[in-house]
Formats: sequence, structure tokens, C-alpha cells
Amino acid sequence: MVVEDYRLTHQHPLKGRSYEESFTKFPYRRIVWEWEQDVLKGVMSDLFEEKSRLMYLDFACGTGRILRLLEGFMKESYGVDVSKSMLDVAEENVLSSSLILGDLTKEDIFPERYFDLITAFRFFLNAQQDLREKVLQVFRKIIKKNGFLIINIHMNKGCLLEKELRIYQAIKGDKTAKLNSLSFWETKDLLSGSNFEVVQTFHYGVLPIYREEHNLFIQQIDKVERYCSRLPAFLHLSRYIIYVCRFK
Repeated sequence: MVVEDYRLTHQHPLKGRSYEESFTKFPYRRIVWEWEQDVLKGVMSDLFEEKSRLMYLDFACGTGRILRLLEGFMKESYGVDVSKSMLDVAEENVLSSSLILGDLTKEDIFPERYFDLITAFRFFLNAQQDLREKVLQVFRKIIKKNGFLIINIHMNKGCLLEKELRIYQAIKGDKTAKLNSLSFWETKDLLSGSNFEVVQTFHYGVLPIYREEHNLFIQQIDKVERYCSRLPAFLHLSRYIIYVCRFK
């Protein structure tokens, strides 16, 4: 089976605009993004004291959501992506960050810069395995000792939604459909293979909601999810997991 190179999936000229709008257009995706913002702000307060001195890279920065949220904490902040359409939208969103069109796995973009923090959201689940490993090897070269990497996985293997989708596929007898997911242990092993130690996790998305345009009882759903996100027992049943890692 030929595995599509994830680098090629966001090259359409209109991709950046449609991707950006999805975080406000789709109610369920919007509440997940609001939760992610709360998590990231809390992590920044917990991990870093001298915020003005931080060097920060948002890898596969897309339209600049994460970069815009965190750039105010930083001395210098950079966003890198291979998609021009995504960066065109990011230009409208970020205030002080430098945006770079390029591929870190093929270009030495930061020969003399080392980062206190690197983020990579909605990348590792979608990327093929060899690309995941190449990116982590690059991170090892440009992150400071004891620096932090924060990533997310937006389809945790074993979550209730994933179980429901697999049952549905089995009933249909569909053996060709690919359900992309990564378990907590698979993600942890991937990270530890490049000397990144998971020091903290956050989870959300216990209820098996498939359609992100779902709007029925959306406020009540968020309340349930916020409650479950405080209970460690729901980690492996949640769809969304944020991993905070330290480079050893």
C-alpha cells in the first residue's frame, strides 16, 4: 500500500482559509479548541517563569492558532509550515512571530537557534511513521537541554469514538477503510525513542461525537467533558490528548 506523504495534503490554495474557518464554524471543534487554549495557558504558567526570554517554535504551524496564542509569552517566536496557503492565513493572525515556508526535515532552517519550547499540533497523528521519526530527530537538534515539546493527538486509539467506529466498520464488513489513531503507549514510545519524556498529559473528548458540526446540547457536552478531563481514569477513553514532554 502506498502511504501518502503528509507534506502534500495541505497544498491547495484554499486549504488555509477553509481550515481556519472550521475552528469557528463547527461548534464541537470550537469547544475543543477553547479547551486546548485553556490547557496551553495553564502549562505556560506552570512551566516557565522568565517568559520574556523564551525561544519558541511552532512546527507545522498552519494558520497560526497556537502561535498566536503563545507568542506573547516569548522573546522570539517562529512558525514553520510547508503550506503557503496556511501561512498566508497565519500572516493575518500572528502579531510578532516570524513565519517561514519550508521543510525542517530537508532544510537547515535554524542552524544557530535553540528553542526552549516547541509545539506541534494536529501533526503526529496524520503524518506517516517515517516522517514522525524524522521530525523528532530534527527537534532533538534544535531544542535546548531540558526544553519542552508539546504535541496533541486528536484520535486516541481506545477512545470511545474509535471503538464505536471500529464496530461500525466490522458490521459493514469494510476491510479497506483506514482508521487513523495512536494510543497513549504508542505515542509515548514514539517520543521516548527520541529522548522526549512525557511529564504531563491532558485529555478531553470522552463522549463519542463524530461530526464536528454537532451543535445539539453543545454547552452541556462541554461541561461533561471539562469534568471528565479532571479525572485521570478517563485518559485512555478520551479522543484528544495533549502531551507535555521534556527533552532529556
